[in-house]
Amino acid sequence: MGTGSNPGYAAEMSVASKAHEMEYYHGVPDAIVPYLTGKDLIDAGLKPGPQFAKILGEAQQLQDDEEIKSRDMALQWFRNRIK
Repeated sequence: MGTGSNPGYAAEMSVASKAHEMEYYHGVPDAIVPYLTGKDLIDAGLKPGPQFAKILGEAQQLQDDEEIKSRDMALQWFRNRIK
């Protein structure tokens, strides 16, 4: 199944895109703009599914707790997480 036929993926990408737009144009704090997105997971070869929510939820919690402080840190955490 391609990403175009997955409404959950499309919605997630839309939310992430809007969050980045809000941060850029309106100064919304980074805490609500996810550093790790579903696109990152797909780019790493994962297929959309229940595992996405778990990984993205963990990453967002670490970001909210300020244990992940940048996109680079989020990507490094993700690479370690899927080893």
